[in-house]
Amino acid sequence: MTLLTRVTLLVAIITLILASSKNTLASPKKTEPEHLFSKTSPTQTIYNEEIIKLEKNKLELEVEKLRLENLNRNRNLLSVVGWINLLFGSGSVIIAIVLGFGGLYRYLEERREELKNREDERFEAIVKSLGGEHEKERVNAAVLLPTAWTKPELQKKMALIIQVGKTYYKKGKSGD
Repeated sequence: MTLLTRVTLLVAIITLILASSKNTLASPKKTEPEHLFSKTSPTQTIYNEEIIKLEKNKLELEVEKLRLENLNRNRNLLSVVGWINLLFGSGSVIIAIVLGFGGLYRYLEERREELKNREDERFEAIVKSLGGEHEKERVNAAVLLPTAWTKPELQKKMALIIQVGKTYYKKGKSGD
């Protein structure tokens, strides 16, 4: 329902309440003897007027509340109010999505660092094995050396490292 429809409906309700309250005050008296001679006291009329004022005030507040609700339901993205309502209406969802992506990014960064550290430790272990005391350990290290790092920027240096390893292995073999 639009704001105009709701306001019209509330005005109709107000007029019905006022008309019914006037009808109850000015309703025809019953033909029973006790109602024929009864009169309303001044305190009762003041009480009825206060009730009517309170009902009018209540209806005005309800109309204002409905007007604000209609204003807050505006999701038209061509207006500033629409954007503000959209952001405040779904703020928790937006925050959850942003925090989720932040957590995913942090997890991937930690994982990348962990893999880099593993590669470095593996390469250090292979180089250490190249200088080992036993011949089988040096042979195994020489076989594993080309598989130690698979990064493209290190492929150029890998040939040099393999040459150094071969030279060291030949010296170790001839010195045994």
